[in-house]
Amino acid sequence: PWQSTLYPGGSVFQRAMQWIDQQVYIVVDGTLSTLTTGGYPVQLGVVADDENTTISGNLGYVTVVSGGNYYTWDGSAITEPTAGAFEDFGSIDTLGQRMLLTELNGRRFQWSDVADPSTLDGLNFATTEAGEDNNLRGVVLNGNYWIFKERSTELWYQTGASGAKAFARGAGGVSSTGRKAFNLGTKMRGGLFVVGNDNIAYVTTGAGLQPVSTAPVSRSLADNDPTHCFYYEYQGHKFCAIRFSDRPAWVFDFATQEWHERSEGVDHGPWDAVATTEDNRGNWIVAGGSGFLGQLGSDVFSTGLITDKGGPMYRLAISRTLRNDSKRFRV
Repeated sequence: PWQSTLYPGGSVFQRAMQWIDQQVYIVVDGTLSTLTTGGYPVQLGVVADDENTTISGNLGYVTVVSGGNYYTWDGSAITEPTAGAFEDFGSIDTLGQRMLLTELNGRRFQWSDVADPSTLDGLNFATTEAGEDNNLRGVVLNGNYWIFKERSTELWYQTGASGAKAFARGAGGVSSTGRKAFNLGTKMRGGLFVVGNDNIAYVTTGAGLQPVSTAPVSRSLADNDPTHCFYYEYQGHKFCAIRFSDRPAWVFDFATQEWHERSEGVDHGPWDAVATTEDNRGNWIVAGGSGFLGQLGSDVFSTGLITDKGGPMYRLAISRTLRNDSKRFRV
């Protein structure tokens, strides 16, 4: 169930996608674009092309961090704000009308002025100093700021103060589990899903990391090449997917608390999807690495270059181990 439209040029470098202010924004091949209701991309401007790209929004602004640079789109132009505490940026998210930016290959994070993403005060920063490992990516969840590092995770909160004292690390807000890679985590409704540096998949709703991996999933994470995590919903089920470059994706179904695999093609190759976002109608839009944009379910756009993604879908199910006269078997 994937209807799709091919991005012009058939790009294979779709980096990040986000629904902001009633529009889909996507970074492809170093270009920030928005999509019309017909599914046609409108290019807004150029940003650095980097696999590790994040998009966020703040009161009419669209902000992007890619290639160590920080960009803001104010509705008419893309600019690079003057650096504050540091000038090499790793990731971005928004909390309390402030943009939160982690340091690339460092342990600091800084925040913008309230409702002003373009102003970075050089004194408004903090250091994730509970461990010597560097930051990988910062993510906002339920009013707190989770900073995933290489071998640990720190939880920060808003103090209600202004300036350099606007954020503080929570009491006990340090975990000895880090993040395996920049793109191996995703926001979900009410929580976060992340692959740890110990090759275990975790879920949190704000009170610690809870493992959900099975042995086959953890073995795949250790032995294969996981590239992205993303979240979507379909027919009342909530799913978190771990996409690989060299094998089918592992997908966790929160309704059944079980994993399944998802692949493409007659040879069961990798699932092409790399990013998802939900629009204001509850539709889940998908970006594929081969240049496809589409929606899980029915038509993603009312008009436009709509084609079916491929042939029929097949499902293979294997039972749990059964017994018959002490003989163990599966169906």
